[in-house]
Amino acid sequence: MRPKFQKSEIKTEKPILVFAQDVSESIIANKTDYFDKNIYSDSIKIFLSKLSDSYETRTLIFGNQSVESDSFVFDHNQSNLGQLFTQVENQFNTSNLTDLIVASDGIINAGKVNAILENTNVKIHTLLLGDTNTNPDVSIQKVRTNKYAVLNNNFPLEVVVKSNVDVSNLALIISDNNEIIERRSISLKDGLNRFYYTFLASKSGTHELDVQIEGIKDEVNFINNRSTVLLEVLDYNQNILIISSCPHPDISALKNAIIKIQGTRIKSVLIKDFNESIDDYNLICFFKPFDSPKMLKILSQCEKLGTPSFTFTGNNLDKKQIYLPKIGVKRETDFKGTNIVDIYLSDDFDAFKLNKGWFSIFSSLPPVSVPFSASYLLKKNAFSLLKQKINGVELPYPIIFFYKSNETNHGVFLGEGIWKWNMTQQQNGFSTNEVDLFLQKIFQYLKKIDPKKRLKLNVPKLVLEDEPLIISSEFYNNNFELSNNNDLFFSYRDSSGKEFKKKMNRNEDIYQLALHHLSPGNYTFKAELKSNNQVYQENGKFSVFKSKKEWTDLTANHSFLRSLSGKSNSYFLNELKELANNLKNNAREKVKTRNTIENTDVIDFKWILFILLVLPFSEWILRKYKGMI
Repeated sequence: MRPKFQKSEIKTEKPILVFAQDVSESIIANKTDYFDKNIYSDSIKIFLSKLSDSYETRTLIFGNQSVESDSFVFDHNQSNLGQLFTQVENQFNTSNLTDLIVASDGIINAGKVNAILENTNVKIHTLLLGDTNTNPDVSIQKVRTNKYAVLNNNFPLEVVVKSNVDVSNLALIISDNNEIIERRSISLKDGLNRFYYTFLASKSGTHELDVQIEGIKDEVNFINNRSTVLLEVLDYNQNILIISSCPHPDISALKNAIIKIQGTRIKSVLIKDFNESIDDYNLICFFKPFDSPKMLKILSQCEKLGTPSFTFTGNNLDKKQIYLPKIGVKRETDFKGTNIVDIYLSDDFDAFKLNKGWFSIFSSLPPVSVPFSASYLLKKNAFSLLKQKINGVELPYPIIFFYKSNETNHGVFLGEGIWKWNMTQQQNGFSTNEVDLFLQKIFQYLKKIDPKKRLKLNVPKLVLEDEPLIISSEFYNNNFELSNNNDLFFSYRDSSGKEFKKKMNRNEDIYQLALHHLSPGNYTFKAELKSNNQVYQENGKFSVFKSKKEWTDLTANHSFLRSLSGKSNSYFLNELKELANNLKNNAREKVKTRNTIENTDVIDFKWILFILLVLPFSEWILRKYKGMI
């Protein structure tokens, strides 16, 4: 047996009262005659101190986020009531929380507007701030456009204007980088009004599109009369020239494929009609160049200028040995006549990625006509993509191959007959897309790439403070294929010089990063990636603008607050004393009492054991001393 002491104690818990203050900008933007933020803050502190004898008082603020604080600055750019309720539920879940006072103007513009407090034992009181009077007001609710537009293409712009009165002859002005591009007189109906525009993207780069609407009589809030969006105009244009000695159906097949590459311009011309410089072209495609001395001269120019080329030789190269080095074939190669061959993709080709489905598709495509040779001798740095197959036997002889000259890629098709490929796929009910993608891959590989542009970063030049900055990036490897095998770091510095560094996340073949809660101001950034002992960098700037969400509508929504607490539990600021008295009068019944019983082993009380042992021993000594034993 282990004897125990039992101790019973009655404990009381004061009720907890949470005062939650909305510190969003609309509280002070919606000015009233009786509201001063400094006087208000002092009055709330006095109000809570008077309740401290009856309640354990706690103060929270809510807006962008909900935190425990008694500092009322009123600088948050949004109001999130749902976040407040979540924090109250989590922080006071097991405590004696009985009352929650929400001081707000009822303008809730973030999170769940219809958020509720799950704990039904908590009584909600609302302190009604702001002005419910409606002043005449027009505001730009939204401006929508594409994120990107291609140079010399049209882009749309939608402007959504809200008005609480009918009004006419208002000026709506649209500016592009501070230059007015549209000025129109508009009429507005009570409610939402939409206006649509189309503009030409005539200049590449970043365009700040500013939309402004004229104010109306008796309007108080002019901040919501203006809105800005950003548009990036991209110059993807690649000029491709197709020169041929005669018309050929392969030319149409090729054009139909590469014209689908966004921003690509194609010009097809017979050599007899071509009299311009090739300097303006990024890639030149030749059809049967050996039939024309003029075309051979242009082919030589491509090599000297470092302009990529793709040459279709045709199916007859008899007695053309002297020209063969111009297309990466050794002069010793002896071509005699033509041959009809099937095709197959080289399984050791690694210059760019091949879709797995292409291996089966291309093995079933119609044969092509090629110049025949018993031995195809290519330059040392040449490698084949498409090869010949005869009677089911795969031969090492090339059909499509590539070589490099003066650090420039060149491609050659030994033969003709690609026009049959799409036709056969159509006849068999298949999409022609795979053949087109195959040809597009070839042109993408041949395209000359500036090494400095292998890292492409997409950073919005402008973002609002309550929105995340979404960054994406592409890196192209030596074969100009998307690759994210290497780490990409994104560093940014604010206007005070403080620097932050993030590692971008990999998502499929690209990189992505989202930056949240950026303060308004101007930033500089640098992205850096290391690959094969080379460092690739991209620098730039972006700006974070102050959000105008709180200024969109400044009319206080007291009806919403009353729906939270009930009409009898809603108070104006001048009724703060009445609220304090009601809370005091009900405080006693909210006190929680608990009877706690504590059991303790006697052995834990050392002094009791000491007494129990010392007293008998002392008695024995005394008796012994007096001769009683």
